Amino acid sequence: MNSVLFDADVQSHLKSLTVLYVEDENDSREQCSEFLSRLVGVLITAQNGVAGLDAWRQHASDIVITDIQMPVMDGLSMAEEIRFRDMSVPIIVLTAFDRGDYLMKSVNIGIDRYVTKPVDSGRLQLSLLLCARRLLVEKQLKLSQETLERENGEKDARAAELVIANNELAYQNEEKEKRAAELVIANTELAYQNKEKEKRADELIIANKELEFQNYEKEKRAKESIIANNELQFQNREKEKR
Repeated sequence: MNSVLFDADVQSHLKSLTVLYVEDENDSREQCSEFLSRLVGVLITAQNGVAGLDAWRQHASDIVITDIQMPVMDGLSMAEEIRFRDMSVPIIVLTAFDRGDYLMKSVNIGIDRYVTKPVDSGRLQLSLLLCARRLLVEKQLKLSQETLERENGEKDARAAELVIANNELAYQNEEKEKRAAELVIANTELAYQNKEKEKRADELIIANKELEFQNYEKEKRAKESIIANNELQFQNREKEKR
């Protein structure tokens, strides 16, 4: 546990924290404040529980150090009010009393550390560093969780983009397949039309040949008729001679 005293990261984190110190005895408060101000980032002091609660609300202190026996409002009542509003803020109790009822109430409230008076600076520093280490671990866990959530969010966004891109690609492929099918149909229709044209061309060739044959037959019969007429005219001339 004492290894935390030599942990540079924890000490540096403690230097960044705001600490609320509540003590009604002026001499004790001034003496302890001088010591605490060298360890923490910002030190806020108050003289009783009511002033301490107001200061905690105003400054949102990261760690609370409080005496128990104080006028107006005692330290445990103030700690209970703070716990009602924030279950995570570390609270260190300083007291000259070693009574079971105080200890039991401290446990019920959820006091993090218990340091007896007269305050030993080493024990108080250790308690502060242990609280600072807990806050540092919580901060790192929160950052890790936020990083993980951000990475998951980015992955989800990329996955959504991929889904959109895949849908777009699928749509484009469908359009290509549709155009390809239309081209196949158009080519089939064109091929059919070409076959019909070739068929009609063949029919025209056959009709022309048939017409040529008929013309040939007509010419042949015309020639035969001419020959027959010439023969008939010759026979008539012969008859006239006789």
